[in-house]
Amino acid sequence: MREDVRWTYAVHEQILPALRRVNVTVRWTEVTVRHTGYTDPALRERKLQRDCKILEADLAERPDDPFVLFNLSAIAVERQDWSTALGHFQHSLRGSAPTDSSGEKEPSGSCSVDQGIYGHLTLRNLAVLAEKRGDRAEAQQLWRMALDACPGDAEAMSRGGTSQ
Repeated sequence: MREDVRWTYAVHEQILPALRRVNVTVRWTEVTVRHTGYTDPALRERKLQRDCKILEADLAERPDDPFVLFNLSAIAVERQDWSTALGHFQHSLRGSAPTDSSGEKEPSGSCSVDQGIYGHLTLRNLAVLAEKRGDRAEAQQLWRMALDACPGDAEAMSRGGTSQ
């Protein structure tokens, strides 16, 4: 056990930030782990309430952290609280570096999640929220931005990301 390697974040814990800090080599495998979470609606809501409290406390310690903001937005999306989701998504995107979005399906060697959540996936989610609000012009612009960030994204192309 290494004292200098500790998990980061209280919800959707991450180990790679600590590994990167101490220059530990990460090797990727073909192993895929699928986590389905809770299927019972009442249990799921209790988990969302718990996660939301933890994430809000985490955000107080890490103001403007894109990962925490993204997770708060995901909870708001699940609850169909579109305005809260949009605010958190936009805040997350503003705090993300351009290099955070790889647009690749395979990990780039320095991430434990698809780094697209900091770029093209967030843009896709913002586009969906704009559509739900009825703002087709903003949705079209966001679909184009998502496609620019991740060329070949089938959903972005089919939902308006290509020039007509």
